[in-house]
Amino acid sequence: LAAAFDWVVWREALSNADGPKVLFFAALWGSVVAIFLATTQKILRVSEAFRAWLGSFRTLGPALAILILAWSIQGVCGDLGTSLFLVATVEDMVVIELLPLLTFLLAAVVAFSTGTSWGTMGILIPALVPLAFLMTGQIADHIIVFLCFGAVLDGAIFGDHCSPISDTTILSSAGSSCDHIDHVRTQLPYAVTAGVAGLVAFFVAGVTGTTWIGAISGVAVMLTIALVMKALWQPRQVDSAPQT
Repeated sequence: LAAAFDWVVWREALSNADGPKVLFFAALWGSVVAIFLATTQKILRVSEAFRAWLGSFRTLGPALAILILAWSIQGVCGDLGTSLFLVATVEDMVVIELLPLLTFLLAAVVAFSTGTSWGTMGILIPALVPLAFLMTGQIADHIIVFLCFGAVLDGAIFGDHCSPISDTTILSSAGSSCDHIDHVRTQLPYAVTAGVAGLVAFFVAGVTGTTWIGAISGVAVMLTIALVMKALWQPRQVDSAPQT
């Protein structure tokens, strides 16, 4: 019972989880709960619920194909060392003040290309955080080290959210019965808005060496974008005059 409240146990369990197996059991138990709710509330009979569940497999065909191909691309990227190549490319042209900004961009590119945020974190944290540690003169509590750590996490989540080969993106479009590319295209403006704010925040924090100034700048960017969009948005006028 004590292990259930131990952060280390949860961290190890989540980091060693098998992604495809988790998705399978989540879908299985989600189906069980959906059938249970539909039958107990007398919305559907048991036979109707099972027929509806089996009929849903027809709509999952394209999503499953995309998901399998996405996992294949992720495997190829891992075997080719795509992430390590990008790290090695950026490593020799880094200015320490811009390291958080470049870390955010690199994490976003890697996550977008591979479709996995956890994989990106696992690859880039051991590569870029020690790099930041060495560039700051081996000062463990230097602000650049912490900014790079956060930039990997934020950039990985941002890139994964925008990636069309991310399993979460694929399952989101499948679960909402939305065309996959339409889902990717419509979620990009929201994700990019937050990504731009994060980009500015890491840049300002890296240059000034102050996290709260970076956070304020990120919030200012979000508010500016919202105000500009509000000013540019024009509601469609509907002709309410009665027709004769």
